[in-house]
Amino acid sequence: MLNYLIPLIISPLNQSFFLIFISLLIFKFTSFPKWIGKSIMIFSFVWLTLCSQYFFSYILIAPLESQFPPLKVENKKWQDATAIWVLACYHYDADALPLVSQFTHCSMERLVQAANMHRIKPIPIYLTGGAFNKDTQKSHANQAAKFLVTMGVPKKDIRIIEKGINTLSEAQALKTKLKMQKIAVVSSATHGLRLSYILQQQDINFIFVPVHFSTKAGNKYKLNMPSNYALMRSERALYEYAALAKYFMLN
Repeated sequence: MLNYLIPLIISPLNQSFFLIFISLLIFKFTSFPKWIGKSIMIFSFVWLTLCSQYFFSYILIAPLESQFPPLKVENKKWQDATAIWVLACYHYDADALPLVSQFTHCSMERLVQAANMHRIKPIPIYLTGGAFNKDTQKSHANQAAKFLVTMGVPKKDIRIIEKGINTLSEAQALKTKLKMQKIAVVSSATHGLRLSYILQQQDINFIFVPVHFSTKAGNKYKLNMPSNYALMRSERALYEYAALAKYFMLN
């Protein structure tokens, strides 16, 4: 239930519409003072405006990414790992499209980074992820393997684990294959904090190699016209905070 509810409630646009709906209910069907409804409606517009600002979306997401600075493929810090693990993101079941167009941006960044790491140190690449996408019965791991092959990674160096519908179940599936090994884990920068908690809980020895940064251009504290990119960045940060809250509630 939470897996379907969280994506709905973390959208600043949905949150604003919900608050407007609440304020209208207060106006029409309750005896609450009208200032309460007005305050909620004003807050909904202020919140949506803030989330559409670059500086505010940066403030939301920076604490998640700043803990995990970029680690380039040439960096020696990850090269004592004996395997590379790429966490699943998303792909689309659209065979008519080029393979590269069947993956979201976060998937491509993770997979391209793994392929580049493999060129520096040709160690096995582990891919996890079952058939968790709504639009397909194809496993993410199997589709990701096809992408890596197009990037020049030999099939013999790709290990497919068609299990996992979230970070925890992917980690549990991987743990059965890699015991007492140090692995280089490739995932989105915002994912690092929650991922670290989960892997430590699973006693997995790892070094995190973050990609898919949202704070590339730094921050300037000035107002801008409402931006869809800022909204998406705010939503991405709110999703991760919600996922962290869910993790701590259930563990």
